[in-house]
Amino acid sequence: MKYSTADFVKALIEEKYDPAIDVMVAALPSYHHLKKAIFELRKSEEFTQKFDIKFVVTKVSANNFF
Repeated sequence: MKYSTADFVKALIEEKYDPAIDVMVAALPSYHHLKKAIFELRKSEEFTQKFDIKFVVTKVSANNFF
């Protein structure tokens, strides 16, 4: 599966975006360079109009979920 920033943003906006939601958690597929992924998201005009990245969580283990 290939990651595409444009497809990711399009899916977030079309399927999940609701202005009443205060917090949204989105998972990106494994990405080699995290700074590049964030840079690409912030470059997207559609993304920056609707979303603001507050936190980035990495290396989440399934053992941490209940």
